[in-house]
Amino acid sequence: MKNWKGIWIIVVALLHTLFGISSFTKELQEIGQQGFINGINNIEQSLATWFLLFGCLLFVIGLLVLSIEKHGQAVPKTIAIVLLVINCLGVTLMPASGFWLLFPPLLAMLIYNENSVGRADS
Repeated sequence: MKNWKGIWIIVVALLHTLFGISSFTKELQEIGQQGFINGINNIEQSLATWFLLFGCLLFVIGLLVLSIEKHGQAVPKTIAIVLLVINCLGVTLMPASGFWLLFPPLLAMLIYNENSVGRADS
């Protein structure tokens, strides 16, 4: 299937965000009640905020990868390597996490880069 890597990352981002909303409902309600400007008052609210913001950033990365794929290009190798290093760090720090879900598209980005330079198929 063409263009699956960006879609995969987008799905993981959406699952991450939905999991965050369901896991941090109380903290998110507190932030809403306190007001969003300077509304973070404890570590749990900070964790909820960073969890959701990471999901948003992951979504943007997925959109960028999808756009690159749709143009028949490979994700730049340095970007794929940096994302893989960050993912490995995440798995090392938190083995019981969803970081494992990102290995298939990240490894495929590197393989595609190695085997398909100048080709539009994936």
